[in-house]
Amino acid sequence: RLSAQAILAILARAPVAESLTPFHFPSKVIQNCMAQAWLHKKIRSNSSSLPLCAFVFVLPTLFCQLVRLSLVGLKNCHLRVQLSTGHALSRQQQQRHQQQSLWFERESRSETKSYPRGAGGRNSRSLLSCCSASDVEMEQSPPLVSAGKPLLTLEAADAMASAAIAEAKSKKFKDISVFVLDASTRVLVSKTMLNCPPLIPELAHGKAGAAIGTHSSSRALKDKYVPDRTPQLLAMTTIGGNSNLPFCAVPGGVLIRDTSSNVLGAIGVSGASADEDEHCAIVGAQSVGCVTEPAKSALP
Repeated sequence: RLSAQAILAILARAPVAESLTPFHFPSKVIQNCMAQAWLHKKIRSNSSSLPLCAFVFVLPTLFCQLVRLSLVGLKNCHLRVQLSTGHALSRQQQQRHQQQSLWFERESRSETKSYPRGAGGRNSRSLLSCCSASDVEMEQSPPLVSAGKPLLTLEAADAMASAAIAEAKSKKFKDISVFVLDASTRVLVSKTMLNCPPLIPELAHGKAGAAIGTHSSSRALKDKYVPDRTPQLLAMTTIGGNSNLPFCAVPGGVLIRDTSSNVLGAIGVSGASADEDEHCAIVGAQSVGCVTEPAKSALP
């Protein structure tokens, strides 16, 4: 049989449940019961005639904790009713409510503690406290919006298209069609001169789509894939068509960036020669202060 000093020594080594709140009732009560079961195991390992001693330890502890939980829960419920109905709280009640909220946040974020193997292993606290941590995550709502990149305005897109057409008229190029897309491939502005053939606007849209779809100019795509990797370029054109994004890797599609290198959109021009189309697109984008790719026109 174990002496009183041996039992006290075992109790000193057993994990002791901390103060309870309604949020941590399952984990704390289970931990304390596991601690008593560990004590029971220690006693049984030395003497088989003391199962009643472990039962006497477990039952009173569980009963006391249930009573304490009920009292704390009633206080918290009464406090929440007062808060929801708008009743004024005393200074002591406000301080107690704040202390309980801070205690709950601190306990839910505390690190994992180690316990004897008989009390559930080293990670028993992390497994038993997962319910409380999930409650915290559910209460913390995710951000509704996030900071976004600069957007191309409709006024700027309209000014680009008008400047490109004005450049074609001043240089006496053939009639052109201009498409301006934003960073999400949405068409902001499309302008077509009167004598353009019916296919020209679709080609201008395809040049702008190729530029914004790959974040490079349509001339760079043509130089990169033609003639050595033409099948790959044809596959990209097919995929773009299936994605409702026209794709035409011919000079005339210019990528638009701001001064911080953020992609704002693309401008596509078609109707004149390839170099003339690209020249008009660059002039139109740079007329509102944007940075273009390519930066300079191929024309002298």
